[in-house]
Order: sequence, then C-alpha cells, then structure tokens
Amino acid sequence: MGDIYDEMKKFEREMELLLESFLHPGRPVSYQHQWSPSVNVFETEENLVVLIEAAGVSSEDIKIMLEGNNLVIRGIRRDPFKESGKNFYVMEIDFGAFERVIMLPVEVEYAGARVETENGFLKVYLPKKVKVERIIEVE
Repeated sequence: MGDIYDEMKKFEREMELLLESFLHPGRPVSYQHQWSPSVNVFETEENLVVLIEAAGVSSEDIKIMLEGNNLVIRGIRRDPFKESGKNFYVMEIDFGAFERVIMLPVEVEYAGARVETENGFLKVYLPKKVKVERIIEVE
C-alpha cells in the first residue's frame, strides 16, 4: 500500500499528461502514465543545445530526429529488474516509452547536428543558421 506522497505524485503526473493533451490536441488523450525525460534548451554563440536527462536509456533505445522546426526525441527506458521477483517499498523511477517534441526557437543547420553522452545526459548540438544580411545600395 502506497503512502499519500506516492498518490500525490501519481495525480500530478496524470494532470501533466492531461494538460499536455490539451496543448497538443492532435494527440489522443490517454490516462496511462508515460514518463517524459526532463529537457533544457539553451543557446551558445554557435549552437542551439538541447540537454536531455536520459539516465538508464541505452543509445540503442533512443532516436533523435529533426522534423521541420521540431526536435523529436523518442525512446524507451527499460526496467532492469522487470523479470525478477520484487516487493517494492518505494517506487519513484519511471520506465517505459517516451517522446518529447521540442519546438526549436531558432533556425538550425541540420547537416552539422551532433549528439554527445555524458553522465546520463544527452547533449544535442544544433548549429545555428547564419543569417546573411544583404545591404541594398540606394542610388
């Protein structure tokens, strides 16, 4: 039997999922829990950087795609103890499939994109598109 904290956490997750379905009406409403890795998006002088918290996700189980103006991250975090007999006392780590769609705030060059992993994080580097200013001389 879970404590009140576990029930509150479950309710919070369900409300986040419901809000997500209202923000993205093209997706069906599902009340099954699906975890979603945390993401930071920031910009350096040369790159747009997306930092994804992906501890426990193997590189074979993640797919990162650029679709138009969106970065799409899909994957699965597998439960390493799924097959063993277990008796939980606390259960706070989520497992299963996930998808994040991040609208890119600046234009990027797809050709130079690269991904690095470090300490359970994925770092996606997207080179910013160089804007060329054209000056028209007034005669």
